[in-house]
Amino acid sequence: MRAVQAVLDGKTRVEAAAIFGVSRVAIWKWLKAYHADGPAALKAKPQGRPQGGGRLKSHQAAWVARQVRGRYPDQLRLPFMLWTRGAVATLIERKFGIRLALSTIGRYLRTWGFSPQKPVRRAYEQNPAQVRYWLQTKYSAIRRQAKEVGARIYWGDEMGLRSDHAVGRTWGVKGKPPVVKASGNRFSCNMISGITNQGHLSFMVSEGRVTPVRSPESNGMAEAFVRTFKRDYVYVQDRPDARTVLGQPADWFEDYNERHPHKGLRMKAPREFIRSLATAECPV
Repeated sequence: MRAVQAVLDGKTRVEAAAIFGVSRVAIWKWLKAYHADGPAALKAKPQGRPQGGGRLKSHQAAWVARQVRGRYPDQLRLPFMLWTRGAVATLIERKFGIRLALSTIGRYLRTWGFSPQKPVRRAYEQNPAQVRYWLQTKYSAIRRQAKEVGARIYWGDEMGLRSDHAVGRTWGVKGKPPVVKASGNRFSCNMISGITNQGHLSFMVSEGRVTPVRSPESNGMAEAFVRTFKRDYVYVQDRPDARTVLGQPADWFEDYNERHPHKGLRMKAPREFIRSLATAECPV
């Protein structure tokens, strides 16, 4: 500050640099800072590491690693849902009073065996013990029975599809996002699919609403279908053995959808009813 004041009082930069034993470049930087931010810009700044900074001791590092490995931030009452470097830094400062740079936190995490990953979604209602029991007992029995009769085991799911859903990424010029031409009309449909452990996939797309699993409506529809199917197909067919029975459902389903009348469908078969709706909505 005294060197700057000397220049302001009429000394040249060369003279001020010689008097105070500093370079002319330093004088120039101080004057620039003074004119930009005033005297506050020339106040001395603390040297060394920031107060509260430093390194983690071995027992502190072990404690932090255990928390990241075994718990989520919200379980520790931190304002984060996932472990980020900022979340770990907040945990360390709150527990040990040590402030660390994010780059330092990243090095610690890599040293502890962590890496940035996309989390896997898993329903919190899932009971791991019941899952293990089902896989080890019931599924094993199903697999043995399927092997005996040459059947496939399908894992089923349902999902909704929207025309305006954006998926995937592509490379493009910075500042010029690629444009994908699509219809401005929004529409959606539902898909029910099943896949085997060997990769055999079957699916059906429907524009109608798929009722929630285990809801009263879906249970009622399923029970009505099972009753009708048993009454009109299973109980009236010969069933000498499992292999014979497993060879017939495809024909039964075809007859059910193509020729079996339904009271709720104006005494039409399901496919006939769908075709009549399409003809009524889109006359040719």
